[in-house]
Amino acid sequence: NSERRSRRRRCAGSAEEAKQALRVRLPDAAILDWNLPGATGLELARAMRADPRLSRMIVVVLTVNSLPEYEIKALREGGANLFLTKPVDADELLARLRSLLRRRDQTP
Repeated sequence: NSERRSRRRRCAGSAEEAKQALRVRLPDAAILDWNLPGATGLELARAMRADPRLSRMIVVVLTVNSLPEYEIKALREGGANLFLTKPVDADELLARLRSLLRRRDQTP
């Protein structure tokens, strides 16, 4: 059950650092900032979705830009499960993430 798992976090300061971390450990979820150093969160999300090992990972994209085009790109082109505009309420993010993980874990 995803709610009982320990919540270990790994922070990456750039897209390249995130890619390296994903080679070592596959997390249940990734929270990406649209404006990552080295690549956009959208580009990283696309690369993650192209990797079959990451197909069930929950991908959340955060940005300060509230234009609808950004949300559409993140969801359609990046394969994100969730798009949120910053500032993000931590309790809301955690609740949405738990909900997405529960749904994912109920799907074979």
